[in-house]
Amino acid sequence: NGGATGTDEMTLTVNAGQQPALAEASIEDKAGFSAYPNTFENDLNVEILSGEDEVYELTVFTLSGKVIYRNEVATGASERSIHTVNFYGVQPSSGNYLLQIRNIRTGEKEVIRIVKK
Repeated sequence: NGGATGTDEMTLTVNAGQQPALAEASIEDKAGFSAYPNTFENDLNVEILSGEDEVYELTVFTLSGKVIYRNEVATGASERSIHTVNFYGVQPSSGNYLLQIRNIRTGEKEVIRIVKK
């Protein structure tokens, strides 16, 4: 599908005034994630394969750690849920960004690199 997948599990750590750092992590329930299209123009779809009633926080960071989008989404008991990241009013410039998907209940995180056309 041309999108990035979340098979390599990562955590994004952002400290004030520092670059985001990627570190290995493990998402307990082994939920699957993908983001597409990647490269995106306006909106980005985030697919979550969970099969559990969970709430995730979707956060998009610039590579310098600035948050440009944050939203909580619920997956419900369905195996597959798709959520659209709308950048209304933000107008991100072309370049690389990091999409962090965090399980609200467990605090576990995964990061996918995304590219704005």
